[in-house]
Amino acid sequence: MVDLPFFVKFVNSLHISNEEMQTDYLDDAAYISRRAREWGFTDAELELDLISLKDLRSAIRSILLAASRGRTVNDQDFEQVNKAIQPDVRLFELLADKENLVAAQITQQNNFKPHEFLAHDFARSVSQYGVKRFKLCANDACLWAFHDTSKNGLKKWCSSAACGNTDKVRRFRERKKLAT
Repeated sequence: MVDLPFFVKFVNSLHISNEEMQTDYLDDAAYISRRAREWGFTDAELELDLISLKDLRSAIRSILLAASRGRTVNDQDFEQVNKAIQPDVRLFELLADKENLVAAQITQQNNFKPHEFLAHDFARSVSQYGVKRFKLCANDACLWAFHDTSKNGLKKWCSSAACGNTDKVRRFRERKKLAT
């Protein structure tokens, strides 16, 4: 089993229960405290960086959504992620070409702010596994981020038992309705 990159949990800090209900765990002090310890920061460091974290999360979600749906990635989203990777602490920079997202490694070490740390984790993960291995669930009422570790890389549900089954039931009911 491949360890889940930090950025995947970070992206999932915006939980979509259904199309009308979303929960932002970055507004929850207990969640902030848990993630701060996991990522090696203090609660105060995460709270001070909250606006940048939410902006970065939005950009990464948008990149993953575009990649998951076979759409073109918005240049502003690349800029948002690359902006979080300051030039004097840059380890990776995201670059776009016609079909893939590529990360170029620059060997340099430094201390990061939380949003910079997560941007680096995203770039490192994409360079190691490829952007097509990180997806948002095909269930538009879910959009949970996940790492597709399947052999063929064609997984489209965060969970076959939950979202995959929901889609299977929906399609079955549509077929039954059309048959009557």
